[in-house]
Amino acid sequence: MAKVRNMAELEKVMGGLLEEYLKYMAIRIEDVIKDFVQTEFYDQYEPVYYERMEWILRKCTSTKVKRQGNTYNVIVYIDPEGVNYESDSPSEVWGNMANGWHGNIVQTEGRFWDATLESIGKGGNNDFFETFKMYLISKGIDVVRK
Repeated sequence: MAKVRNMAELEKVMGGLLEEYLKYMAIRIEDVIKDFVQTEFYDQYEPVYYERMEWILRKCTSTKVKRQGNTYNVIVYIDPEGVNYESDSPSEVWGNMANGWHGNIVQTEGRFWDATLESIGKGGNNDFFETFKMYLISKGIDVVRK
C-alpha cells in the first residue's frame, strides 16, 4: 500500500477502499438473504395448491455504491418491479412470507428476515463489521474495533 502524505490522499485511498468493499458486501448480503429465504422459508414447505414462482429469490438485488459528501451507501433490497401475484401486492406477500406464511395456506416456523438480520449483525455468522475489519487489514491498514 502506498504511503499517504496528507488528508486528501487519505480520503481518496479510504474512499476507494470503502467503495470496493461496499460492492463486495452488497453481493454477500444478497447471497445471505437468498440463502435464508431458501432454508428458513422455501425448504420448510412444498406447495400443493399453487406453483412457487420464487420471485423473492430472483428479485433480490442492490444499487450501485453512491457517494454523497463523506458518506458512501449501497442499498440491498427486494425489487417488486415486474412481480405479479394474483390477489395481493408483492409487499403484502413478502411480509407474510417473512412471518412464515406460504400462499396464505400454511404457516411454518421459518423467519427468514429475522434470521438474515441476526446473521449479518455484530457477532453473527456473516458479521459484516468483522469482515470489513479483515478487509482493511488485508489492505495493510491497522484496525482496532471497540
